[in-house]
Amino acid sequence: MKVASQGIIEISKGPIVPFVVHEALVGLGLEDDEMVLKYLGYLAEHLEINAARFVHVIPSIDLFDRKNGVQSYQFEKYELNQKVADDLAAKISNHINKKSDVKVDFDVRDGNPLDELIQSAESAEADLVVIGKSSKRDHHGILAKNFARKVKCNALLIPDKAKLTMKKILVPVDFSPNSIEALRTAVAFSKCFAKAPTIIALNVYELPIFQAYLVRKSMDEMREILIEDRQAAFKSFLETYFEPEDRNRIKTDIIEQTHPGVGNFIMDYAEANKADLVVMGAKGHSKVGLLLMGSITEKILGVTQHIPVLVVKMT
Repeated sequence: MKVASQGIIEISKGPIVPFVVHEALVGLGLEDDEMVLKYLGYLAEHLEINAARFVHVIPSIDLFDRKNGVQSYQFEKYELNQKVADDLAAKISNHINKKSDVKVDFDVRDGNPLDELIQSAESAEADLVVIGKSSKRDHHGILAKNFARKVKCNALLIPDKAKLTMKKILVPVDFSPNSIEALRTAVAFSKCFAKAPTIIALNVYELPIFQAYLVRKSMDEMREILIEDRQAAFKSFLETYFEPEDRNRIKTDIIEQTHPGVGNFIMDYAEANKADLVVMGAKGHSKVGLLLMGSITEKILGVTQHIPVLVVKMT
């Protein structure tokens, strides 16, 4: 998907090629390194990843110099420990299979972890930024939310309880341009695996409050009308933006939201259906207001414990 000079969104169409990562920027020391390295090594066995730059950021600590009444920065002149760099290189080599032909580089620096990661991604012109998420810290997903909001390219969040498998990919769809791009990305991702994972395109609907409508329909009749409407929308959606071969990779599901919080509801569905990856559009919303993909994406990043989330951004 591209944004034309007039601000009009040009939605991708035509055949979908396998997913390729030209330059990955991987943040280490932000959440959980071990699973990030294992998962990236797993992906490198299937995806074409040309280069991966690993950045380990040592958080700066601001100290107040009481004697002189000014702030000093403990790590301003911090000389990076060579052992830290050596250990980092060893960890990377243990998990990134040399047969994958990934060009590996790494950097150890001090500063604000998130700011340094975003800056590194922009300077390297990365097309995928990767961080981990630890279940051991009570951070409420704040880093993950800020990360997804600030990064300009595709972003992958890997929880430390993720599994190294790819049998099922879940893509929440609200028929917005961003969800179209997310679903096309999921198809491209699936083409990298010898045994293609199943792709589930999920649309969540909510029954309207009947008092707001001057209609004489029962709840079952309204539910049937909504489902038929979504089925027709899915048919048109897939025929418009996906070639027949690619449509065959996609299964659709239309479900009623049965409890508050769309983000939590989607993750409950993902867990119940044993999804191995969730692919989300970064923002965008349905004209009927069923999904607000920006806030929903952030919520999912905050609550996921087992399932990696790939956030697809406009380019």
